[in-house]
Parts: sequence; C-alpha cells; structure tokens
Amino acid sequence: MGTRYAVPGHAHSHYGTREIDNKNPQQYNQQGGVKTHSITFDYDNLPVSSIDDALVQALPANARINSATIRVLEAFLGGTSYEVGLYETDGTAISAGGIDTALLLADIGTVGETVDCDGALVGNTAGIGTDAGQVVIAATGTFTAGRGVLEINYTSLDDRANSNS
Repeated sequence: MGTRYAVPGHAHSHYGTREIDNKNPQQYNQQGGVKTHSITFDYDNLPVSSIDDALVQALPANARINSATIRVLEAFLGGTSYEVGLYETDGTAISAGGIDTALLLADIGTVGETVDCDGALVGNTAGIGTDAGQVVIAATGTFTAGRGVLEINYTSLDDRANSNS
C-alpha cells in the first residue's frame, strides 16, 4: 500500500487496501432515514460513557435501534463474554445489555465473523428512551486480544412537525 501526499499538511490519497485505523465513533446516513453509528474497538480499549469527551458520540433520545452487528477484525482471545449497552453521559445505565447481553467468546473468536446482536433495545419499537445513549462495552473475564467493529443501524425520531417551519 502506498500513500501519496498532494501538499504537506493537506489531504492525501491511499492506494491499495486500507485497514480501519480510526477508533473514534462515526455516524453516517443510509437510505430511508436510517443512520449508522459505527465504533471500532479493541479488547483493551473499550467504549465507555463520558460527560466530558466530545469524541464519545451518542444515539439521540428516542432513537429506535433497527439492528446491530459486530464484525471481528482480529480474533478475540482469553475472556468469557462482552456486554454491550447504552448509558447516559453521567454513567447511568439506560440498558446495560440492551444491545447484547452476552457476546460470547465462541462467537467472536474468528476473524471475519459477524454477530447479530439481540439485546432488548434491538428491534424495540419503543426506542431507547428520552435520554441520548452512549455505547458502553463491558468485558467478563480477561481478554488478551481482539478487535471489532460495532455497527448500530437506527432511526432517529426527530420532531418532524416543527422541521419545516
């Protein structure tokens, strides 16, 4: 893989395949009003809630989680499971396992695996509640390796009655 810099300090182009190197959460739009919240995480650098860190993005209040998946980039080793949930910025749980209550090592121990999350908030038409939710991943056991991408597809329930005024 090569990198070509157009002008020092400005945008540059990559040639060939490029690994995901950004651990900051990303949000992007899809068709039909669906948005995706994507977080790349490592076994030793898990997402946590934060009231101070502007890089910790949140799902908006009342959002409906349509689906959530975890794709394994590097095999996870050592621990037992992960719990994936949503928390308010002050650390109060909206639902500690609302995205997945037990993401087992057997399901994430192979590169390329994709796991469909099945927590109580996934597919729940009531939404996540009246507070914005930051993703928190908590480990059970001591993991020694692993990297994955969590992608949450959600619909933001904005107040459309006032959006055209």
